Amino acid sequence: MKSILKDLKLESLIPKFAAERIEPENVSELSDDELVCLGVTTIGDRHCIRALCANTEINISLWLQLLLANAWLFSADVMAAVEGVDAVGKEKFLRRELDSIKLLFV
Repeated sequence: MKSILKDLKLESLIPKFAAERIEPENVSELSDDELVCLGVTTIGDRHCIRALCANTEINISLWLQLLLANAWLFSADVMAAVEGVDAVGKEKFLRRELDSIKLLFV
């Protein structure tokens, strides 16, 4: 949360956000009135803080997906399935399998 407030030049609000235990994943649930009480008084700043916090959530979600896909990609089962297959065949297999993994996160 600190870095988001710093990016918006709202460093003075860091203690308030810390005292109220506000994290990026909570900001989308806050009303305009609650953000004003925390010191985010302009409409533009409220819009920006929500957008940056939502982006943070998306980045964390994408990072977790990538981590899981990477662990799967190098698992023994996958390595055995593509053993002896040419490069084009491996790519097709892996793309198909990764597409099926993506469906789990939708």
